[in-house]
Amino acid sequence: MKLAEKVGNVVLSENLTVHKFRVSINRQSFKLLYGDLYSDKVRAIIRELSTNACDSHILLARMMFLLRFIFLILLNLISMSRILALV
Repeated sequence: MKLAEKVGNVVLSENLTVHKFRVSINRQSFKLLYGDLYSDKVRAIIRELSTNACDSHILLARMMFLLRFIFLILLNLISMSRILALV
């Protein structure tokens, strides 16, 4: 669960104006928004934490795939440079 201040733009079609808005999330606004939203608050927190852990696991797997790909490319480049040095 991330608590942060975000700034966003609202863009409307035609010749309507664009307005900026700010949402400052603090303990009081969080309680107002989500206070009665969940009937089982402990379960909601556990679900949020497990979802974050799953997302982190997926991100790590993607990063590891990318690192393996880069490593293979570098390994091929090193091999090619050694072959070219022999020629």
